[in-house]
Amino acid sequence: MACCVENGGELSLCTGVLLSSTDYFGGKARTKILSASVVNFLLWTFAENPNPEYDLDPLLPVDPEGCLRNREEAAARGRQCLRKCASDADCISSRKRCLCDGLCGWSCIRPDLRCANLGVMENGNYKVTGDHFGARVMYSCDDGYWMSGPKERACQGDGSWSERSPECRQKAMCGVPPQVPHARHNASEKVQEFDVDDVVQYTCFQGYDPHGYPGAKCLFFNGTTRWYGLDLKCIPRSCDDPGEVPNARREGDIFTFTSRVTYHCDPGYELVGRANRYCESKGEWSGVLPSCRPVECPQPRDVPSGRAVYTTTTYQSVARYECLNGYRLVGPEIRVCEANKQWEGDEPYCEEIKCGSPGILHNGYVKGTSTRFGTVIYFSCLDNMTFVGGSASTTCQKDGTWSHPVPKCMAPCEVPTIDHGRVTNYNPDARVAHDKHITVDCIAQYELRYNTTPATCNNGSWTHIPTCIPARCKTLPRRPRHGMVIAPKTDHGMKALFRCKDGYKLSGPNITECSFGRWTGETPICNETYCPFPGKLENGRILLVGHMGMYDYRPYVRKITNNRQIMYECDRHYTLNEGPSGATCVDGRWSPQEKPKCIRGSHPQVRWDRSVREKREAFIRRQRRLDVTRTKRKKRGKRKQKSYCKPVESTPWMDVTVLKKGWMSNSLASRGTVIQVTCGWGYSLNIGNRTAKCAAGRWKPKKPECITTPCRIPYTLYGVYHHFDKEVSAKSLIEHSEVVTLSCDDGFQLLGPEALRCWYGEWAVNKMPKCLPGPCELRDIANGTYLDGYRSGLTISHGSSVRYSCEPNFAKGVPDPVQCLEGKLRSDVPKCMPVASKTRESRLQTRLNEEIGKRRKRLHLLGKQNWKSSM
Repeated sequence: MACCVENGGELSLCTGVLLSSTDYFGGKARTKILSASVVNFLLWTFAENPNPEYDLDPLLPVDPEGCLRNREEAAARGRQCLRKCASDADCISSRKRCLCDGLCGWSCIRPDLRCANLGVMENGNYKVTGDHFGARVMYSCDDGYWMSGPKERACQGDGSWSERSPECRQKAMCGVPPQVPHARHNASEKVQEFDVDDVVQYTCFQGYDPHGYPGAKCLFFNGTTRWYGLDLKCIPRSCDDPGEVPNARREGDIFTFTSRVTYHCDPGYELVGRANRYCESKGEWSGVLPSCRPVECPQPRDVPSGRAVYTTTTYQSVARYECLNGYRLVGPEIRVCEANKQWEGDEPYCEEIKCGSPGILHNGYVKGTSTRFGTVIYFSCLDNMTFVGGSASTTCQKDGTWSHPVPKCMAPCEVPTIDHGRVTNYNPDARVAHDKHITVDCIAQYELRYNTTPATCNNGSWTHIPTCIPARCKTLPRRPRHGMVIAPKTDHGMKALFRCKDGYKLSGPNITECSFGRWTGETPICNETYCPFPGKLENGRILLVGHMGMYDYRPYVRKITNNRQIMYECDRHYTLNEGPSGATCVDGRWSPQEKPKCIRGSHPQVRWDRSVREKREAFIRRQRRLDVTRTKRKKRGKRKQKSYCKPVESTPWMDVTVLKKGWMSNSLASRGTVIQVTCGWGYSLNIGNRTAKCAAGRWKPKKPECITTPCRIPYTLYGVYHHFDKEVSAKSLIEHSEVVTLSCDDGFQLLGPEALRCWYGEWAVNKMPKCLPGPCELRDIANGTYLDGYRSGLTISHGSSVRYSCEPNFAKGVPDPVQCLEGKLRSDVPKCMPVASKTRESRLQTRLNEEIGKRRKRLHLLGKQNWKSSM
């Protein structure tokens, strides 16, 4: 609803649509909101008495909130709208921003956009706020001239100024009326100028319905002449849904005047009728609804020695090709009618079935030369040759393959000459048939090289020649008492080393050699070593450390064994100087060998384990008293308290570290000593913990030693290991340098080395062996054949399946398919069993059917063009 408010002598017009945000003149601001209909009413009302004080702004309406885009109106005014946006992120160029552009709505515009320079205005002038986007230009005419056109223009997003440039005329007149899309006005096209108060009426084109006020009036208002009041839109008329076509898709979703829908048939269908329909001015669709029908292919031709079988030739129809007996089809058996009205693929043809040469039979001959369908060829071997194969004959089958492969005629082998041995089951001049094996005995002091597989004849050659080698020693050399034997291998020519324990000396040869199964030489003896009397200590004495204490060491005391210790003690008023305080018997020598000196001094003697001489003397007296009861304690079963353990020495394969010294700091094996032992590669410690402690003359838990690491028998699925002739279970231990052999269960074959040697805790092989499921050999089926290209004599892998068929009057004894599992066909080997005898009536019916079939076949052969011939 419009309103007129008089405020201080000024008139404000209020409506629902903003025509201009704010107009400044006279230093005061007024808001003007006008709708098109109210503008029409008001302008025509005030046209008789125009008052220049009321300056109504004639700029185009702009929605200050939504800034909606009206593309049709913009196009009618010659505008080109840019990319639509809702925020700056919608603009592709980083130099553009989302700005309101009048009728084009929110668009991506460069803020630094510049419009073209304005030309010179005749009889008037103008003022501009700039040439960038949003800048405005205000026009005015010289005295005595009237403005025709807009007083104000704006720089738009497409780089052009809004509306057309105004003109200053000597008489107030309007220019050409504005254009309305899909409409025309009643003024002559030749008239370019219109007087004030001239009115033009608009009418919509055929097929469009008017909406809004259709008239425009030329008015002089606010200092300029313009057309006012026009508010017309021509809306195209709508048509009903044009409908759908089966087996087609419709293109086009707009059903208004001048709209078009197009129908496209699916692949394999062709259009009947017109593809396009148009919505006409009356609101109806042109033409009639088309249809789609299946395409048709040409009738397929019969092939020579065969025919084509089909029922229809429309899209997706199938044609099947057949050949006469004795011929086979080359090419596709089935062809399908495609969308391009052509049959799929190339046309097949029938060729005569020929299996070709079955192959060459070496050491034998073949009976039969024809290779046509149904031909049988027989195989025979020469004298002394072994026939190897599933069948002595083969038949040419329908698929162009022979029913059985060419067998083999395998040559015999000559009996080999064995050095240091002989063949026992054949004479030297005999011939050994294919697949037969020989047994060999070696002469004394020789044995066969270990091999679980016997030498077998394979088509004139031996799988391997047995070899007699010098016998190896079956046991280790006898170990000397108080000694040990080191023998890495026990083969012929290998040597073993004798060593004595600490405190013993070897008497005899230290090396023995394995010679033809026996160790040479005698076993040496390990004699215990004793340390000699070290001599006297001037101004002092030597004490022998015993199990129960220390005693004076006299020259008559003999047999001082390994690891016994002595202590040096000076007389009163003398002290030890320049030498050790004691020594240890090591391998028959005192270590260290030098003796200390007792020099006279004023200070009391200080022993390494005593601080006062009196305590030492009291201890000696106490030890002497205990010597008397030593024998009695032995008889009562009391164990003697030993102060020293057998020393543990470092070797190239054993490292000994003292973690804690015992009560004798200069001894590595005194009571309380704790040592740590580390073994090298291939050796293992004989105690669980790596530390040992000397207690009561013994190492606890026991004396540490580094022994060669044994090997643990691995677990091999479907396999069993043997050590010599004895079966060994998984996780059992095998000593260093020993050999075990692996044999697989029935139905499994060995992959990898058969023999494994233990070498310093590891098996000396690159890759551990495995037992894998074995393949199956297809045996000949009496009265039957294998299908799918398989034939007897072939080998199929584990898990594979085969099918078979039986000849007439025979039935399958084992259901197919049969599967190869672990070297055997399961559920059983294929069999063809004879069918039970038929009754007399059924036999007559069978003969009658066979005779009818023969007559029909003759008729077919006589008239190839008439396939429907019958009796």
